[in-house]
Amino acid sequence: MKKTFRGWSNLIHGGILSTMLDETMSWAVIKFTGKFMLTRSMTVTFKKPVHVGSALTAIGYVKKQSSERKAEVVAEIRDEDGDICAVSEGDFALFSKKHFLRMGIMPEEDIEAMASAISD
Repeated sequence: MKKTFRGWSNLIHGGILSTMLDETMSWAVIKFTGKFMLTRSMTVTFKKPVHVGSALTAIGYVKKQSSERKAEVVAEIRDEDGDICAVSEGDFALFSKKHFLRMGIMPEEDIEAMASAISD
C-alpha cells in the first residue's frame, strides 16, 4: 500500500483496512448470493499492525444467509506470511437488481456492470 494510506508513521490507517474489509465482504455477498447489497453493520478487529508496502490478501465469505434479505459475512486481511492482520463481521441487507434500481442508489449502467459480475 502507498504512504498516502498511512496512519501513524509507516502503518496503514485502520480506516483504510476497514474499507478493504467492507469491500471484500460486499463482493463476497454479490458473488455467493447473486444479490445486490448494502452494509447494515460491521465490526472490525485489528490483530496485527500493517506496514506501508506490505503485500496483503483479503478474503471473504458468507457465514449465514438467514433470509432472502439478510446475510452475515466475514472477511479477513492477511499479510505475506499468511498472518491475519484484521478481521471483520458484517450484517448485509440483500436486494434484487429490480429493487436496487428502484432505490436509485447508483446509475443503471453501474448496476448492469455489477449484475454481469454476479453472473460470471
